[in-house]
Amino acid sequence: MQGTLTDALCETLGLAVRLLFASRTDRGVHATHNVAMLTVDHLPFAAEKLADVLNDRLPGDLVVAESREVPRGFHPRYFADRREYAYRIFRGLRPDIRYSRFAAHHPQPLDVPAMRLAAALFLGEHDFTQFSCRDKALKNPICNVHACEVEERRKLLTVNVSAARFLRRMVCLMVGALVDVGSGRLSPGHIADALSGREHPAFTNMPGHGLTLTGVHYPEHVWYEGFAEGALDTEDAGDDDE
Repeated sequence: MQGTLTDALCETLGLAVRLLFASRTDRGVHATHNVAMLTVDHLPFAAEKLADVLNDRLPGDLVVAESREVPRGFHPRYFADRREYAYRIFRGLRPDIRYSRFAAHHPQPLDVPAMRLAAALFLGEHDFTQFSCRDKALKNPICNVHACEVEERRKLLTVNVSAARFLRRMVCLMVGALVDVGSGRLSPGHIADALSGREHPAFTNMPGHGLTLTGVHYPEHVWYEGFAEGALDTEDAGDDDE
């Protein structure tokens, strides 16, 4: 996605551009919503027109929903206060081509009520080191999860997770732990152990193609000129998103 959008911008504007994104997704992860920003000295048309111009050049599976000018100092990644992900699991006995691109396949039975009870353990502020890639460069493993809900619609199970920030592979490992509980392989106590830094069995690492970034939100004040003066502490703003 990033390369395709960058190429379309370079072709449209006739110059090299660098894009900044609100969330960096691993290979195979989808996004229905993301926010990207570029800085240019001059546009040959209104910023609001850029979306239409780009969409004429982009493939059908990539769409710019809106383009607008933002205040100086805005950063799409550092100033987001909430990101939302959905992880989808298709539970049919056999794979279904209608879901195979956007959902993981799990044919074995799952105890959904047990998964919902276990999901509540993730709420609040925790050290998610055990639910991320072991990255030596990671400075801050603390994340505040606002919501973790398991939604069931026939054979499709969706885990919706909301937090200010996520570590790499965090949602895939959270969902894997819930699947482990739902299948009876592990207990909710193992999740509690991991969040407390205690020893625990390894959690299932769910495949990336079942994960979709579904929302990026910002506090209202970031859209006003001058909001960023002294607001960004780059030492603590690092984020290793899904």
